[in-house]
Amino acid sequence: MRFERFSIFGFLIPILSSLIGLVGAVLIILILKLINIFIESAIIADISGLIYSNLLLLFFISLLTSYANYFLKFRFTLGVISPLISSAAGVLIIYFILKIFTVINKHINLEIITVISSFFSENILTILVLLLILSYLGFVIETAKELKAK
Repeated sequence: MRFERFSIFGFLIPILSSLIGLVGAVLIILILKLINIFIESAIIADISGLIYSNLLLLFFISLLTSYANYFLKFRFTLGVISPLISSAAGVLIIYFILKIFTVINKHINLEIITVISSFFSENILTILVLLLILSYLGFVIETAKELKAK
């Protein structure tokens, strides 16, 4: 059974790792812009613009996933909210992927991308509920295994 003690340093690690991820996203933007100087692609310009305009969202997603993992260390207290946080992060990830699909589809215009995007957009609440159910089911199973091992 995992028992962790709360510490300020442990609580700050998800913030630090999310900031590092943010630096990584900025580096990706810079690399895409550098590549685009030579090939002048509208799709690369749009994707780098999308990443840039969603840096806060990406930081927030990183923060949510990091804290969901951190809270799992406190399975019998804070761990209970971990599936909720990871489900919210999952929906935000899907939202961001849909934005990427929209940008790509603006340039290549494939019907399948439109259909997939529409399906996920129209069913985002259902997806959230499914993610919640699956996350809590996994949480309960893992918690039961830990209790049984005790």
